[in-house]
Amino acid sequence: MSKPRVFFLSSNEQAFALFKDEFLPRLNKEIPLQSACLCTTFSDALAQLHREFDIYISDFNISSEHGENGLDFYQSIRINNSDVPFVLIDGDKKAVPDDDQKIFLSSIHNLEDLFQLLKKLLS
Repeated sequence: MSKPRVFFLSSNEQAFALFKDEFLPRLNKEIPLQSACLCTTFSDALAQLHREFDIYISDFNISSEHGENGLDFYQSIRINNSDVPFVLIDGDKKAVPDDDQKIFLSSIHNLEDLFQLLKKLLS
């Protein structure tokens, strides 16, 4: 795989800062990234759907005008990007794939598990 393009969506200021300031630089050091797109609202994320990414990471709870959440964003992506892995961050759930092996649950609180999951998915 060429240098991966990573997408991240979170309305939580603490999670967003943690991903941007700690997680992303570490990931980029081990797996050089082509680009990273960071969004804080559902509408900003939808505006980026014309771009291609190699992995999507979204918080379950996100800011939106109509009450959408991370699963709604997942469904929006699946319309055109059915094969791209999607990591849904929600509470303290462990990183486990669902039946179609395309959506994964993880926790922003356990960065090491999330880091290992992303390394595996981007390799």
